[in-house]
Amino acid sequence: MTKKSVHGFTLVEMMAVVTILGIALAIAIPSVTSFIAKERLRSAAGDWRSAFSLAKSEATKRNIPLYFVISANPSTEPGTWSLIVSTASSCALNAACDIKSLRSTEYKGIQVTALDEDLNGASIGTSRPLPSFSTTQSITLTNTWGSIQLSMSPTGLVSQCSTPAMRDYPEC
Repeated sequence: MTKKSVHGFTLVEMMAVVTILGIALAIAIPSVTSFIAKERLRSAAGDWRSAFSLAKSEATKRNIPLYFVISANPSTEPGTWSLIVSTASSCALNAACDIKSLRSTEYKGIQVTALDEDLNGASIGTSRPLPSFSTTQSITLTNTWGSIQLSMSPTGLVSQCSTPAMRDYPEC
């Protein structure tokens, strides 16, 4: 009698592979989730910083003052916010005066947890694109990973720090 060769895997072998894959996924998922949260926070902070820079360059280019119209209430609604770089000190989203806008709906999980009052409504001048405030103003963006604080000095310089420290950001 000849022996017939069987090709394939046994049930025990398949269960061992599935168990090993399950353990590997259980170890990897938290670090992937943390990476995604960190990158969302970095993206939001980068876009805020970009909007601040845009305001300075556009004020000079258009030869008109531009304004930061910020809708945020960190104490009651940290997850609902917007930033509008505007030609008017009071401007609605998508209005003719809206040059650049950012909204919380575009940044899942990002909250404004601190905002210096003088930043909202501040203007950027034309001949020297400097902010209208006389002391450094800050805004803090937060999510499940941590927070990034953006600060604009009276000279228009934007600095940033994070808690906890991350690549490219010193610790606050």
